[in-house]
Amino acid sequence: MIKNYELSNEKKLISTSEMKNFTYVLNPTREEIGNISEHYDFPFDYLSGILDDYENARFETDDNDNNLILLQYPALSKYGEVATFPYSLVWTKNESVILALNHEIDNGLIFEREYDYKRYKHQLIFQVMYQMTHTFHDYLRDFRTRRRRLEVGIKNSTKNDQIVDLIAIQASLIYFEDALHNNMQVLQNFIDYLREDDEDGFAEKIYDIFVETDQAYTETKI
Repeated sequence: MIKNYELSNEKKLISTSEMKNFTYVLNPTREEIGNISEHYDFPFDYLSGILDDYENARFETDDNDNNLILLQYPALSKYGEVATFPYSLVWTKNESVILALNHEIDNGLIFEREYDYKRYKHQLIFQVMYQMTHTFHDYLRDFRTRRRRLEVGIKNSTKNDQIVDLIAIQASLIYFEDALHNNMQVLQNFIDYLREDDEDGFAEKIYDIFVETDQAYTETKI
């Protein structure tokens, strides 16, 4: 699925039939990835990386000044666990932003906020990364609640249901620890890149994402 958006006079992202300011790509086929990468003239693997659930996080810039940051985000897997999966965030030489992923997210905040015409690229990148990072915190908050409930249940029950649920939480935390660690390394590389030629304080905004990621990583380890 490919959905295209442009910035309206009201500074909001609205649907359009053409690839303009923002392209949202969900569960793409290789053909759809090929069409998008050809349209924007960036490498095919900038988006195709999301087809591999185990794709490593990375940051890249090509010879045409197109940029990719590929990070991990949490979502329910087909096995009922909360696993982590890759998402690609690409911004192009002509100021377009593309988000590609294989699991639907709550993207309401991305479309609710207003964007400044001169800075919408950075604002949109930050909003996407902020929302993805906070998904970790949302799940961790849920895990804390479930763990406390299960600890009480285990003391008062001989059933195996609580043990199974604890095992599922543990499996999810293993995914989280690896993903957050990799995300932090890539975010640090991204910040170093931005600080070489800081654009309107954008590096400091990404550093805020780094701090949020570090907090989630610390809580996951605990």
